[in-house]
Amino acid sequence: MKAKFQPLSLEGVKASSIKGRKSLVSVHGFARPIPTQSSFRNFLHSLPDFLAAKDFRETVGRIGKAHHNGKPVILGMGAHPIKVGLSPLIVRLMERGILQAVAMNGAGIIHDFEIAFAGKTSEEVSSQIGRGDFGMAEETGQMVNEAINEHKTQVLGAKYNLESGRVTWH
Repeated sequence: MKAKFQPLSLEGVKASSIKGRKSLVSVHGFARPIPTQSSFRNFLHSLPDFLAAKDFRETVGRIGKAHHNGKPVILGMGAHPIKVGLSPLIVRLMERGILQAVAMNGAGIIHDFEIAFAGKTSEEVSSQIGRGDFGMAEETGQMVNEAINEHKTQVLGAKYNLESGRVTWH
């Protein structure tokens, strides 16, 4: 049987030495291990200074500067921080007055409810969407909508007091 496709021609392809090539990552910038029970500051300084780690360090620095200068810090996020279990960290940042507000999409509410109600969340989209049962958990739809309807005229949530630096829950 004759092959359907011919091998790709490598004519004109040139290799060059990695030694002369500009690279984004080098072992000189790798993260460094830190001792057990180290501070967050030590952890932050141990991170590499490139790619996402650099972005993370810069973001943490900007949040710290805003907080230090008495500026409000508002976290705008999708559902992934909740899905991967970061809610306790977000709550801690609010309790400490570092975050004054959290804005999220509807998926955040769904994942937060499902984790609180069932201790699990996040469906396998590709296997369920074709069957028509993606996003169709009975308890989620029913109970979230009941809560919305029951409390739709009330203002619920957390408030940050700039003078006291404290979060109060309503």
